[in-house]
Amino acid sequence: SESVRYLTGRGVDESVASSVVSFSGGRMSLLKDAQQRLFRKQSVEDIKSQFLTLAKDEFGRSRLSLPEDPTELTKRQIKAWSQIISIVDSPNKEIPHRAFVKSVGDDERANHFLQQNIFAYHAKRDTVSLQSTPIELYVMDSVGERGTSQRVAVIDLLSHLPEH
Repeated sequence: SESVRYLTGRGVDESVASSVVSFSGGRMSLLKDAQQRLFRKQSVEDIKSQFLTLAKDEFGRSRLSLPEDPTELTKRQIKAWSQIISIVDSPNKEIPHRAFVKSVGDDERANHFLQQNIFAYHAKRDTVSLQSTPIELYVMDSVGERGTSQRVAVIDLLSHLPEH
């Protein structure tokens, strides 16, 4: 891939470059960051962990972190997490913009969510996806893989929580 070539062209071993691309999604800013970290002798696992920590921080800044007690989720958080799971579960990792707006309530709320560094709007396709691969990996780590008992439990909680 072009991302692997970018890293190997800067002295990164091809297998290491492939690993970095798998958790960075090939975003140039993340590739450059990973390259600098690799040259400072950080391990691939440490870099991945740091990228996931940055993703977790984005959820915190957006006030979308999953609390220890899911009953503490607000109506806004429930709607956002329902959309996050819908995106992760969709075949193309995106959903139609109209469905996103309808689910979160209205255009104003949708725009609020899109201003966070969690979601991305794609005007050409009129769809919404997650902002980056680290965001998606953080979500998978938080709610589990599709079909796992962890994911089923989270979806069950989201669908049965009182909306406050």
